[in-house]
Parts: sequence; C-alpha cells; structure tokens
Amino acid sequence: MKTAAQYNLDSLEILFDKRGDEIIVTEDVLLAVAMAYSTQLYLRWIEPIISMFMAKKEAETIACITPKVCAMSAALGDESGLECFRQHVPEELRDPDWDSICRLCVAAKEGNLGVVESLMQEPIPLDTKDNLGETPLYMAAKFGNTEVVKLLAHDKRVNVNSLSIFGRSALLEPCKCGHDEVVEVLLAAGAEIHFVDADGDTALSVAREEGHDRIVALLEGKS
Repeated sequence: MKTAAQYNLDSLEILFDKRGDEIIVTEDVLLAVAMAYSTQLYLRWIEPIISMFMAKKEAETIACITPKVCAMSAALGDESGLECFRQHVPEELRDPDWDSICRLCVAAKEGNLGVVESLMQEPIPLDTKDNLGETPLYMAAKFGNTEVVKLLAHDKRVNVNSLSIFGRSALLEPCKCGHDEVVEVLLAAGAEIHFVDADGDTALSVAREEGHDRIVALLEGKS
C-alpha cells in the first residue's frame, strides 16, 4: 500500500477494488502520499487521494492523519497538502508553526528574499528537514538563490553542515550546478568541503566532473 501511494490515483483505486478488505491505512502510507505528491507536478492529486481514502477507510484514515504527516507536508513546502491533512487533526494538536515553516521552504526554493527575511523574525526552526533531510538552506543553495543563502548561512540557528539522508551538505549541490557565488557564501560561513556522500562524491569531485573550474579553485583553496 505504501508503494502504491507513491504512484498514482488509478493504481490506488485498482488496489482498493481488488484488495480493499486487506488494506490497512497507516501513518507511513499517508507520509508516502505527502512525500510523493508534494511537487508542483502532483499537487492536484492530494485531495482526490485523501478523499478516496476517506470514502473507503474513513475511520482508519482520520486516525492516521497525525501531526507528523502535517509536519512533513510543511517541510516539503506543500501548502495544498498541509491544508488537506490539517483539517483532520484536532486543533489542540496543530502546530502553529506549520504555515510559517511551509512558507519558508517555498520561499527558499523560489528565492523570495523578502518572505525569508520576514519569516526569520519568527521563532520557527530554520533547519527543518524534509523527507530527504534537505533544509531550506540546502534548497536555496541548490537553486542558486544567493541572497537567501547569505541570510540563512550566517544565522546562528542554521547549521551549514547539516547533511541530507544521502550524506550531502548544502555545499554539494551548488558545486554540481555551478553556482559559484553560493559556494563562496557557504565557504565563508564555515561549510566543510570533505563530506563524502552515499555515491562516494565530494563537493570537489562533482565540481571537477562538471567542469566548474572557478569552484574547483575555491575548494582547492580551502583544502
């Protein structure tokens, strides 16, 4: 069921039709839905999927829509998913920071400096991680949003050396993508260059592989 939840509505409908009595809706299943349908491409699927779960297994589904599921949608920057899930969570269990965390993650990806500046004034966790262990700083660095990276990387609440589940820090993605200004900012903020990820790559190895000579020089100057 968890695997099917990561694909499409048709797969889930077939599964319910053929094995409905055997299906158990769990928190992990709904987390899989949140993770798989959090991108812009799949946002439209969140509500119909939850509606189908509610129609087929209402009591189980409501019981499994936990604060953890809502927090995952927030960390993924999925405003639609967060709203869809949150309405089924008792008010006393709702985290008032979910909306701000969600907006921060979206703004970091999009490079919306004004929104990030405003949200950093709130007492929210700036190092919130999504299902891949990626933080707002990681996403801002990945998309080359230099000014947002400057703000986050120099804030004491942010760990510039936080690692994803694949062992990658915020430094690796801009080294791979050629965002040299972002690399400079991260190095100045204390980013370590020696982390080896799950594929055996380092910031320096991916920069060399992609032919980003200026970044290679910056990293070699720190070794």
